[in-house]
Amino acid sequence: MIFLSIVPFYGQSEPGWDISTRLENKLPYLELTVESLTANDMLIGVQNKKDFEIVKSVAPDAYIIFFDTAKIEPKYLLYNTVNYVQQHVDDEFLQYEFFFYSDADQVLYMTDEIERNIIVNLRKNSDRLYVSPHRLEQVPRRQEGRRLIRFSSPEKQLVEFSGKKKESNNRYIFSNHLAIGEVMKVYKEDNKFYVCTDIHNAYGSSWICHRNLFKRIAFYPDNQQAGEAVGGKDIFLQPGNIGLKTVDSFSFFVDHLSGFDFNVSRL
Repeated sequence: MIFLSIVPFYGQSEPGWDISTRLENKLPYLELTVESLTANDMLIGVQNKKDFEIVKSVAPDAYIIFFDTAKIEPKYLLYNTVNYVQQHVDDEFLQYEFFFYSDADQVLYMTDEIERNIIVNLRKNSDRLYVSPHRLEQVPRRQEGRRLIRFSSPEKQLVEFSGKKKESNNRYIFSNHLAIGEVMKVYKEDNKFYVCTDIHNAYGSSWICHRNLFKRIAFYPDNQQAGEAVGGKDIFLQPGNIGLKTVDSFSFFVDHLSGFDFNVSRL
């Protein structure tokens, strides 16, 4: 294996934490996330005994890192997980060339061709380049208009897709895509990718990079939106880094399962 997938998991209820995901959905979302990542070795970070037992049953072959941090807010689990891997990247995790980070509610889809292209490009520019997947979310039909307006999304981003948790005749939307009027800047080294020029477009709550870049990413644990910081904003804001996404959205994307929870309850 040359990839290590890094997935923090917090399966309990906590005021103000992960309020977009319904509690009863956290386990099935984790199961689908793990299923989509079985081609890679996996490390899952937890911070309570109940979640440790859950992960042991769902992903018995994964590295499970238990942070005994009863007095620390759950949002720091994301930082603690990536920070642990960074600290041990040249000993415990020396065999891995690439590191893929994802939240525990995202089903990964990637074509074989794009996987090969990602590997080639990351090796060429190993200390600066990273790639984020597109982020697909299910939207209730009755909420489509509100969703488009709230996030300034063009209607063409609404697509048909048969997701693992699709309900009735709902469509999906590519979130964190190019906004209305934004021009795509194709990556000059490989026209299957474009360069992300703003933090919204670069974000995917998931990313992949070479170990050379991974070792030097500066994550900030005190960020008020720790999930978004670890999920892509810290790596984008670090000077010199180049974030890519695929020109073909369906060649590398995640189905953000709890995005549907958000679209149902908070639009």
